[in-house]
Amino acid sequence: MEENYWEIEDGIHYFVDSSYNIRFKLDFENKSVIKQYRYCDEWEDDNHISFIEFPPTLEDTKSIVESEMKKDRIQEEEMMREAWDEILKSESERLTIRDSWKEELKDLIDIDELWDDMSMNESWDIEEIVEVESTEDKNPLYPNYEFGYIKDDKSYLFMKTDHELDYIDHYYVWQQTGYLGDDYSGWVLYPLKNGKYLKISYSC
Repeated sequence: MEENYWEIEDGIHYFVDSSYNIRFKLDFENKSVIKQYRYCDEWEDDNHISFIEFPPTLEDTKSIVESEMKKDRIQEEEMMREAWDEILKSESERLTIRDSWKEELKDLIDIDELWDDMSMNESWDIEEIVEVESTEDKNPLYPNYEFGYIKDDKSYLFMKTDHELDYIDHYYVWQQTGYLGDDYSGWVLYPLKNGKYLKISYSC
């Protein structure tokens, strides 16, 4: 099937772009062109309605609609390119900021091990270096674990995990489950050689 084609349903003319699942409905009674999207095999009117002055013949009208369709498609492609460019720019900035930490951390933690460990997550970012204070507060779901707060900040209760990695003997974690049930996000606090902790946000 062609990407762009005309079809008639119940006497109504439509110009369809199958590659984008959109079409234009020619409303002769109201002298308008209504843009529609296909959603779950049903066509729904878009919020945006384009009005044009209809020429006296159907063929002239079709010519205008085809021209409007091409303009609309070009505009959408430009918006997609701009959005993609913004994503790439944002990701590049994140990686630059992350890499800028290497110099500051090189004598405080094994950089290569840290990067390898965190790369298992879908996304992660170093936020800051903090101090941790132990507390008697508990999470009732984990009564046998120790907990701590970031100094001067009791917003989140971090659980101490004594699971040993090759380069650290413990870390603190605060984690929440997403809507899907198998996605997670939160922060880990990795111990540094100066007695402080590296706060890292992550999602997986």
